Amino acid sequence: MRIAYLTAGGAGMFCGSCMRDNTLAAELLRLGCDVQLIPLYTPIRTDEEDVSLGKVFYGGVNVYLRETVPLLRFVPRFLLSWLDRPAVDDVGVAARQMHACYLELLAAAGLKAVEKRGKTCQSGPYNLLATPRWMLLVPRRKERFDSIAVNALGFAGSLFVRDEAQLVLLKRAGPMAVLRETAIALA
Repeated sequence: MRIAYLTAGGAGMFCGSCMRDNTLAAELLRLGCDVQLIPLYTPIRTDEEDVSLGKVFYGGVNVYLRETVPLLRFVPRFLLSWLDRPAVDDVGVAARQMHACYLELLAAAGLKAVEKRGKTCQSGPYNLLATPRWMLLVPRRKERFDSIAVNALGFAGSLFVRDEAQLVLLKRAGPMAVLRETAIALA
């Protein structure tokens, strides 16, 4: 028999129900049962070996953002799935890792932070895509191809048009020509 044991995470705190669920799942595993402890919303935290899956289902950050920013409901799942990783709930670690990767990408693209009127700004425009496993930074020459705005999702395969005239323009030019025209090619 396979057992899927759902447990609400403790949001980084020691939680009585998390510890109880983890202990029960560990004992079932010790007895030879096929059990998976599945955290919901946030990772569990226990005072013993954590036997839960390494993924959080219905990640709290993801659920919250999708509910409070309705537009995110239409963003492809793969672009936001990194929010369901347990490390996201340790915001400091996740933020430092993501920031380090971002700075490496800026340097590789020849972009750097510059000071403008006492604020740190980017030295040039770019599009940025991020997933749990990779980031893509595309330096941009311009924001639009004719009247068609090209954002980061264009480099993930989704070019958006507002009307029939823009659709005709996109079909005539072709998606790759649109991307080549807006991006700066790196040697």
